[in-house]
Amino acid sequence: MQKIEKPSGDNQANTLYKEIFFRNGGLISETEQNILRRSSVAIAGVGGVGGLLAERLIRIGIGRIK
Repeated sequence: MQKIEKPSGDNQANTLYKEIFFRNGGLISETEQNILRRSSVAIAGVGGVGGLLAERLIRIGIGRIK
């Protein structure tokens, strides 16, 4: 029987990120997803429009929101 090792550290974070955003595959290529993951955005105000924008950015896998 082959032993399956659980990823650790950065590998675990990469694996988790890929699992979470797997469904974006039909719309966003893997290269584009990696660009999003390394990107940062600033949102001035998180009211009505800013809140919707923040939610959408989180759902597509943006790296950091300030």
